[in-house]
Amino acid sequence: MFNFKLQAEEELFRVNQLLSQLPEISNKPKGYVVKHASTKGTTYSLCEIVTDSEGKRYKTTKFLGDESSQELQNEKNLAYVYELRKRLAANSILLERIIKTYKSFNEESINSAISAGLRDIPFRGVNGYIYPKTALFSWANQPYETNPFPREQNHYSISGKAFRSKAEVIIANSLDFYGIPYRCEEKIILKNKDGFKETRYPDFTIITPSGKKIYWEHFGMLKKSDYSESTGEKLHLYALNDIILWKNLIVSIETKDGEIDNTSITFMIQSFIMKHFS
Repeated sequence: MFNFKLQAEEELFRVNQLLSQLPEISNKPKGYVVKHASTKGTTYSLCEIVTDSEGKRYKTTKFLGDESSQELQNEKNLAYVYELRKRLAANSILLERIIKTYKSFNEESINSAISAGLRDIPFRGVNGYIYPKTALFSWANQPYETNPFPREQNHYSISGKAFRSKAEVIIANSLDFYGIPYRCEEKIILKNKDGFKETRYPDFTIITPSGKKIYWEHFGMLKKSDYSESTGEKLHLYALNDIILWKNLIVSIETKDGEIDNTSITFMIQSFIMKHFS
């Protein structure tokens, strides 16, 4: 499922960072600016409603000049920053409340709150609350954030999707054959051991009728030491975020000759994915 809380935390960090970079503005900008258009050009005036000592209200007008006027630019900057700070401050308070009170409704969080004896029992849906396959494929085909760092994609699946390797094409074709909806390299945000956010793009993200997400990573160059090391680091990061091998994470590996076993791909789909669709 979409991790709303993590996205809210990321947005809160961005909002507070912007707030810290803006100048303090204690008072609301006075008056309002009026635009005057004529055959000679466009000029601007600052109008303000003031009250005298007797309680009478009247309007004052100050000429600011044309668009090149520094006074006009100062008024724009003041009004813009004031409104921006006001909105950011309100959003910061709102996001803090949401993060504090929001309760995730993905499968893992729901299961953690119910009886331990029921946690391993698959949720089959109640009163129609189960995603129909049409909705799942609609999810798969909707726009989503993907890997912004393009690499060569010279291999194509039966459904026409482009991939970097023949092995990924084999996995994609197998998923298509079994009618399993998926996204390729969808962006996910995780937290490392120090609590900092890291972005990853799993090769495949699969959604089940109960809304559970299963990730599939294909590792094709384990004979290279640096690749093997980064693979271990990725699996560790996943585990820290409760993305656990053979629970909600599938891993496939190529042989030393760069080949992939079709039988093992079929076995993993039948054993770890299809049970969610039965």
